Amino acid sequence: MISLLYPYTMLATLIVIAVYFWIVLQIPKARAKYGVDLPAMSGHPDFDRVQRTHQNTLEWIVVLLPLMWLFAILVHDLAAGILGMIWGVARIFYARGYAKEKDKRLPPFFVTQIVQAVLFFGSLGTLIYKWVM
Repeated sequence: MISLLYPYTMLATLIVIAVYFWIVLQIPKARAKYGVDLPAMSGHPDFDRVQRTHQNTLEWIVVLLPLMWLFAILVHDLAAGILGMIWGVARIFYARGYAKEKDKRLPPFFVTQIVQAVLFFGSLGTLIYKWVM
């Protein structure tokens, strides 16, 4: 039997990846809607915002996932899972807002940055504490 040492972080990881897949699927829809054919990466401003949402999420997911797992291992699984799920929900609001208007991306973007800061400083602080004590 497989032991689930970090079940909440595992679930949050799957949710974050599912959100990423959902964001990826917005690209072909936007290409068709705005007439931006492959291999073009830009064209219509509304398509560009959808494309940028995907790119920005890809840029930040590689920061989130290791931080979330470090936090789970060093601090607390449930807290890491909750923070990861908050990040995923904020990314949905980010994508939906940015698709409508560039300024609507900012509040959910700041939420994701706060989550990542908590994960980073929580992990770093705990690691330093454990080294010193």
